[in-house]
Amino acid sequence: MRAIFSFLVFLLLVTTAAGLGARFTPGPWYAGLNKPPLNPPGWIFGPVCLLLYLCIATAGWIIWRSGHGRELPLRLWGGQLALNAL
Repeated sequence: MRAIFSFLVFLLLVTTAAGLGARFTPGPWYAGLNKPPLNPPGWIFGPVCLLLYLCIATAGWIIWRSGHGRELPLRLWGGQLALNAL
C-alpha cells in the first residue's frame, strides 16, 4: 500500500509540473511559423507528453524505492522536473 501511495505522490509532482508548463501555450505566432516538412502534427504532442510524464514519474518512483544512495539522483530528478515545468 505504501508503494502505491509513493507512486501517487510522484504522479502528483509530475502532474503539477506538466500543468504549470501547459498554462503557457505558444499561441498564434507558433502556428504562423514556416515549419519543416517533417514537423509532427499538433495533435501528437498531447499523447507523447502524457507518456513522457508518466515515464518521468515512474523513474522518480524507482529511484525513491532504490534506497541507499538515492539523494543525488532524486535531486537531479527534481531539477529536471523543475526545468520541464519552466
